[in-house]
Amino acid sequence: SESIAHVSLEYFPPRTEQGVKNLHARMDRMLTNTKCLYTDMTWGAGGSTADLSLELALHAHRTGHVSNMHLTCTNMEKDGDP
Repeated sequence: SESIAHVSLEYFPPRTEQGVKNLHARMDRMLTNTKCLYTDMTWGAGGSTADLSLELALHAHRTGHVSNMHLTCTNMEKDGDP
């Protein structure tokens, strides 16, 4: 029986617009060159990158990735969103 490696990709939201462009290109390359199960986008602690994380996860989905959000549950309000 042959062993199969399962791979996922995890990305952190960049800090600049150029970084977002570079990440889009990298995501395209990695999707083409790997057989990843899913792509994971990290949500910054305390929701610091919430909007960009969501935009990037949606971009991943639209471009053929199985998209996943990685929620960091620190520095969050007890009864609601940050």
